[in-house]
Amino acid sequence: MSTTLTGQIGSQGSIIGWFNLSALPSTDGHILYIAGESQVGNDFDVQIETDNMLKFYTESGGHTTDPVAFTAGDLNTWHFFAATFTASNDRNIYLDGTLVASSVPGAHSLNTSAFNMGASDVFGGRFFDGQLDEIAIYNRDLSSTEISGIYASRSVVPEPSTIGLLATGFVLAMVCRRGQKRA
Repeated sequence: MSTTLTGQIGSQGSIIGWFNLSALPSTDGHILYIAGESQVGNDFDVQIETDNMLKFYTESGGHTTDPVAFTAGDLNTWHFFAATFTASNDRNIYLDGTLVASSVPGAHSLNTSAFNMGASDVFGGRFFDGQLDEIAIYNRDLSSTEISGIYASRSVVPEPSTIGLLATGFVLAMVCRRGQKRA
């Protein structure tokens, strides 16, 4: 899903949300794109690559990698992710409320790409195989306390039908209702 949001993330930002894998990227044979603003040389993307590892890119090729690859045991299970960065300080990946990787990023500046969820409009063939829920982008670096609080507040997602966009206090949130409880 592509949005009309562009140029929202400059020297800091965060992407958070939930995902439920239907297949592993290594089995599908392609990168599973979760969300971001793709741009050659100036990325801001979260994806699971064909090595089955969650990666967060914030500039040309610079990324943080979750040190644990997803396995068949992770299929059909909800996971919470958060990817945060400040261009001068840190780039972090949180999985299920816990910091799992950190690195020092390079430069990142505003780009002109749209914020996308589930497929990259810049890098073809990168689409998500599974379900995404409550994807949000922030134009600031969320703290570890904020991330653990968001993860701890998980709840029952109401019954189907709508995908809604909401912009209140942060840049964007996507809500896909599915009638499932995330535990």
